[in-house]
Amino acid sequence: MQLWTRRQTLAFTPLALAAQNGSTPNEWREDLRFLGEEFERMHPAMKEKPRQKTFREALGKVDPAAPYGGLLRAFHALGDSHSGVALPALFGNHILPLGLYWFADGIYVAAAGGAALPALGKRITAIGGRKIDEVCKAAAELMPHENEWVLKHRMAQNLCFAGFLEAAGLSTVIDFEGGAVELSPVDMRGFAGFERVYDDRKKTPPLFRRNARLAYWKQPIEPKGTLYFQYNRCENEPGQPVGPFLDELQKEIASGGVERLIIDLRLNSGGSSSLLYPFIEFLGKSPLNRKGRLFGIIGRATYSSALMNAVQLTQSTSIIMAGEPTGGKPNHFGEVKQIMLPRTKLGVFCSTKYFRMLKEDPQTLEPRIRAEVKFADYLAGRDVFLEAVLKN
Repeated sequence: MQLWTRRQTLAFTPLALAAQNGSTPNEWREDLRFLGEEFERMHPAMKEKPRQKTFREALGKVDPAAPYGGLLRAFHALGDSHSGVALPALFGNHILPLGLYWFADGIYVAAAGGAALPALGKRITAIGGRKIDEVCKAAAELMPHENEWVLKHRMAQNLCFAGFLEAAGLSTVIDFEGGAVELSPVDMRGFAGFERVYDDRKKTPPLFRRNARLAYWKQPIEPKGTLYFQYNRCENEPGQPVGPFLDELQKEIASGGVERLIIDLRLNSGGSSSLLYPFIEFLGKSPLNRKGRLFGIIGRATYSSALMNAVQLTQSTSIIMAGEPTGGKPNHFGEVKQIMLPRTKLGVFCSTKYFRMLKEDPQTLEPRIRAEVKFADYLAGRDVFLEAVLKN
């Protein structure tokens, strides 16, 4: 499952109005009680008495008259990044006209529109009069997360919701290097669009962004004998099922023309982990399963089923992972199901299974070759992760 996928965002949009309009404090009290009972019934963490107590106490602190901030804090207290509520379900389609990304050297405005245009390409220094480090610390208390990398990934998205900023006690005054601007939310369904500091429609994007909408694709790259395979979603691509695609990939490898394979999982936030199992088994027995011939790329968006595939690759092959640590935690809750709160009509996600991938319990899957992306790298259209692989 993704941080919140676009499909889930769209699915919850109609519920936002129902959740915000006409729900009384008594209705919220009843739904909060129902939510607690359902999580105790469904979520495996509720078998742990201390965790059950912490979650119950957090739910008990939710103000039924203004529930959103307290509800988000309760899910943070649970500590499962798969469980919670999608922000559009709470705050609708109205967001600040910003596209943010947390680079190695700070949170920058990578895209902007309307009143936010003066901030385009600038580093955010404060929000609501508070320094950005303080903002992130306060916002983190409203975000369920298991490591800093999923927090960085989601933080850049969540700070664009005015309702989220309000829940964190912040205004929508954005301070950036060289200025400040007070922003009002816009309805993204009718908004004309963003300007970008690096527009993939006008410039040649780095390889990993060229087919980001495809579930998977492959291409030979330099140096000769190198095959790049990007796996963006653990699901079938319409019109090109994963089975035949992987069969073709295996034949290409078996023919002997591939000297090095790069598997890029950095954008993959999940789906069905089983789709890649046959290919991982094939790689374990193939001539590529030798040092220096098999590489993977992971990052903060590598999550859920994709993270499981990355762990399986490290266990079954000689693959060398590059990039940044994963947003997903190897041992994690998952198998998410939706709970519909009966009175407020709010949709909530709840994990129903615990996956133990490793005997130890690390917070993330660490790459052997560590790389970081600075804003200048993004601006120049560089792919520092792929560059790090090709140097080896």
